[in-house]
Amino acid sequence: MESTRLQIIEYLREKEIASAIEISNALSVTAADIRHHLSILKKEGVVRTAGQRPPSGRGRPVHLFSLTERVQRNNLGVLASALLEEFINTQPPTERGAALEKLANRLANTPIDQVSNLPKRLFRAVAYLNELNYQARWEAHAIAPQVILGHCPYAAILPDHPELCLLDAKLIERLIDTPVKQIDKLNRDASGMIFCTFMVENQSKAG
Repeated sequence: MESTRLQIIEYLREKEIASAIEISNALSVTAADIRHHLSILKKEGVVRTAGQRPPSGRGRPVHLFSLTERVQRNNLGVLASALLEEFINTQPPTERGAALEKLANRLANTPIDQVSNLPKRLFRAVAYLNELNYQARWEAHAIAPQVILGHCPYAAILPDHPELCLLDAKLIERLIDTPVKQIDKLNRDASGMIFCTFMVENQSKAG
């Protein structure tokens, strides 16, 4: 089943412009939930505020939303979801982790970093992750360093494909040549921004 965000995208692609209430009524989802998803899609650069409609009586103007130009003419979210589902479903359950690791290696598109110093490997990994739009950074902590992803490039299809979190972990592991463990998933910081955190599990190559 399509995620709510994919349904919002498809609805806006068909109607071109709509309010949160109109989307709520069409998808049978509460207006509060629709506004939450619209806010995330705006941060992802998928949806924009397209204008306002005067209120029918007293009250505030009604905000209208539309797709941004970069997504108006493609079906990449739906296609990516379908391709990933086909890819996962063709793998035996016991081999899906290995299949995701192969996919992560392809995404990494780089040889394993042989630099012995872990901070250097983390700096290089973060730079590459940011080329892939993860808004990544790393922080030193008493127990172990942590890689924080401030943006999920797959947010629109993540509800239907939670295995993408494992893909992210495998990608980070490939880039730093060290195991990691996810300790935060779609958490929110003090400003309300969503983030995911991966803790380095093995510092044997820290140098």
